Amino acid sequence: MFAAPEAAGAADELLAGRGAVEVFDEALAGAVAAGAERIWRIAADPLFREAVTWQNPGVLVALDGIVAGGPRAVRNVRRRDRERAVVRYWQRYCAKNETIGFFGPVCWVGVGAAPGAEVGAGAGPDAGRAVQVRVGPGLLRERRVFLEGWALAAYADHLAADPRVRCWWPPMLLPQLSVRGRSLLRPLQPPLPLSAVEAQVLARCDGRTAAVEVVAGLDRPQDGYLLLERLVERELITWDAALPVGREAEEVLRTRIAGIGDLDVRREAAAGLARLCAAREAVAAAAGDAVALRGALAGLDAEFTALTGGVPRRRDGQMYAGRTLCYEDTARDLDVTVGTVLLDE
Repeated sequence: MFAAPEAAGAADELLAGRGAVEVFDEALAGAVAAGAERIWRIAADPLFREAVTWQNPGVLVALDGIVAGGPRAVRNVRRRDRERAVVRYWQRYCAKNETIGFFGPVCWVGVGAAPGAEVGAGAGPDAGRAVQVRVGPGLLRERRVFLEGWALAAYADHLAADPRVRCWWPPMLLPQLSVRGRSLLRPLQPPLPLSAVEAQVLARCDGRTAAVEVVAGLDRPQDGYLLLERLVERELITWDAALPVGREAEEVLRTRIAGIGDLDVRREAAAGLARLCAAREAVAAAAGDAVALRGALAGLDAEFTALTGGVPRRRDGQMYAGRTLCYEDTARDLDVTVGTVLLDE
């Protein structure tokens, strides 16, 4: 869309010593004007605005400025910066291969189906063909919004600030370590001697057993919690909600909360998660409307901050997933089956 072959040709001619500066200047001015009009149209495009809203709502200020200025606005420093922002996002949307957001929906493929086997919605009597493709009526079969794992972990950590909650989180021995008798085995290091109590506690830190059960067999269970804290400080165990990386994190957190023994604490923790999920559902309901989406995302941000006291953005460079609280993932309205005919060949 932003290619300018005439301007490029004029530049080549000028560099080769065959062209005139005036011809190049005229071609370049025409290319810049044409590009500015295309940028203006993109900035006003509802789908583009929705895509940018998912990623970085702050960029909407730049889009609004471009739209308000019109396609022939004076190109000062601010205008050029805004145009560059649009082009960078446009290039990313056109070039990146990713299912999250507006880069494109995922399509699950059934492989190895026997003739007539039920494999997805596209299975049938011809499922044994080499490749079977059935296209649905729409581009998308499913749009779903998920809370980012880091956001759920932040809420779990907020809950764990209350000892009445944390005692139900499962401590876990770091995966590179193992306990053998009264020794802790470490890679490339000599065994670490353990006291009898340390060995007893570490042997129970399996990532599934709640801390209240880990310390239950000790003479002084309250001292067991202090020992767990020290083991965390020594980087021998983790002691948190142990949420997995992936979509199942929300369900695991829900299960952790359901396991809290104190009824009032459990209800309070579950209510907070329900508030986050309700705000997430409001975001999902706003799909297709950039203005409504912006408001729903702001509502989710506000709810997260109210619940955790944290900032609803992650710093650049942190591991895993996005910097915002949620993401949309989409599935293609398409069924593809690679049958046994092809596999047998």
